[in-house]
Amino acid sequence: MATGPTTSQSLGDSLQYIENEARMVREYGTVMTRVVDKRTLPMNQGRTWDEISISRLDPAQTIDEDTDLQNFQQFVDTLFSVEPVMTGIATFITDKAKDIVSTKTLAETGQGMQNAIERRKDADGLIVLDSGVSFGGAGSTLTSGIVSAAQTENAFGNGVEAWTGRQIAVIHSRQMKDLRDEVTSGVGTYPTPNGLTEEVYRQGFQGSVDGVEIFTDDLLLIDSADDVKGGCFAAGKGGAIVYVQGPGKKMKERYNPARGGGGMEVYAYDDYGWGIRLPNSLAELYGDATAVTS
Repeated sequence: MATGPTTSQSLGDSLQYIENEARMVREYGTVMTRVVDKRTLPMNQGRTWDEISISRLDPAQTIDEDTDLQNFQQFVDTLFSVEPVMTGIATFITDKAKDIVSTKTLAETGQGMQNAIERRKDADGLIVLDSGVSFGGAGSTLTSGIVSAAQTENAFGNGVEAWTGRQIAVIHSRQMKDLRDEVTSGVGTYPTPNGLTEEVYRQGFQGSVDGVEIFTDDLLLIDSADDVKGGCFAAGKGGAIVYVQGPGKKMKERYNPARGGGGMEVYAYDDYGWGIRLPNSLAELYGDATAVTS
């Protein structure tokens, strides 16, 4: 027989568990689908999104009054296609779980499936960056000079299709730290007047390098040697990378009375594809991404 005062500890098994709040684990947020050329494949329009490009002609030639201009040049078309592929995710929640789990928790699960699909889209888009000509290298520190070199070559038009529009660099946060350190390396050693160094020291590096807008995406994979491959590319409409959204985005539900005492199966599907339109306007930014300590 137990003796002594009755306390909350002695009746601990009878205490109700009160859930004050619930949340989904935070996502990094998607970048690639927001900065590339995004197209939509309509319903009932076949498997692929297709674009025709017409080759340019050689420069015009000099003629005079005795010239019989018979040097005909030919227009040649090239087909560029992106075929969306299907992706999907499924969840199953039992009736019993719905009856006993906090409504706050259940409410947060609604966004989880779409978040997983969007994360997969972004990760597949980041893989495309590995197709560009590499700048930097394994173990090298990312610098503004490397970004500037990639920007210059992406816009180069001698014999290839030139680009004069917006350029984007997508890099890892640890690479972004290298750009910040490049600007603030003199802090503590030299006077820090008002200007770029002070601004970066106070607010962190943000904005652009040599006209290249810098975005961070920590879904970039760091390899076993602590290196990562970001990229710099011609962005937006007409740019180097095309993301095609297919018509297959849908949610489906099916009640299953046989499993776990009954429950709801939920399926989310989407289809999308990535393609490289301008390979000469896509550069890889390859460099060190070792965990920072100072």
